[in-house]
Amino acid sequence: MANLKLSVLDQSPISAGNSPTDAIAASVELAQHCDQLGYRRYWLSEHHLNPALAGSSPEILITRIAALTTNMRIGAGGVMLNNYSPLKIVENFKVLHALFPGRIDLGLGRAIDNNQRRSNSLAVKRGSPDGKSYTEKIWQILDSIGISEFNTTSRHADGNIPTSGGPEIWLLGSSITSASDAANLSISYSYAHFINQADSVKAMNFYREEYKPAAAKTKPQGSICVFVICAETQEAADHIALSHAGYLVDQRTRIPGAIPAPQTVQETSYTPQQTRLLKEHLKRTIAGSPQTIKAKLTALAAAHSVDELIILTNTYDFEDRLRSYGLLADLF
Repeated sequence: MANLKLSVLDQSPISAGNSPTDAIAASVELAQHCDQLGYRRYWLSEHHLNPALAGSSPEILITRIAALTTNMRIGAGGVMLNNYSPLKIVENFKVLHALFPGRIDLGLGRAIDNNQRRSNSLAVKRGSPDGKSYTEKIWQILDSIGISEFNTTSRHADGNIPTSGGPEIWLLGSSITSASDAANLSISYSYAHFINQADSVKAMNFYREEYKPAAAKTKPQGSICVFVICAETQEAADHIALSHAGYLVDQRTRIPGAIPAPQTVQETSYTPQQTRLLKEHLKRTIAGSPQTIKAKLTALAAAHSVDELIILTNTYDFEDRLRSYGLLADLF
């Protein structure tokens, strides 16, 4: 697929021995690097109370990164809608659109972090995370921004919200349910392949087949987000990949912490169950040399009938992360 477009999902990973401040600084540097390399979008994720991921406020990072880049669209991948009122999201992203017209994406997600669920002081208490409440909030956002042709209440002209256009809106998900929501809402859909590979092709096919054309978007627009590590050799890529796999094992079965060094993972005494989990995570990682990665990504895009891949790469060494995105840019 010669015209395959590549974009970035940045979770602002915190490496062991580094601080959240270091992770945010790395995100700014990586964004400038990817802007020069020709990536199409740069999305910032939202995570809370996670010792390995510093990106808790994508709208603030968007402001900084959009000001320091020129070519890429900058956006949230995504705003966790159950945490906020639709009005606040609309106001934030209308202002961002006014500052950087034609360059802002608003990705909407449903998840609430496990760590956040365990925090009595910060847990979400407004509304419910059920599908009806969630989709109603999305309708309110579409209507307030002024792109919903199905709601006639015209709330988007109220108050002090700027009304000259708005961000490009995406629904983010990892299930048939989210694919159905995006199709019924007539908006773009990005599937989190790095979270759930089993249903990815089925979900993307469902989204395209069930998509309801609208005046604002007559055709479906989809992408998939994949976890990739590209290095000069397969051996080097496999070694680098140990860090993220080790982090996921810690997150699920041990004491959650920052992204460990590959050597630390190699030297850790895991239980048989943890060893199996580590191997499963490594198997799900798309890691390899440039030509291996090119073949795998091209095949993935074709299988999902998409022309855009969102690349997520978390490594212990920031230089490995920079190099991986550079090698990918050269390939496509």
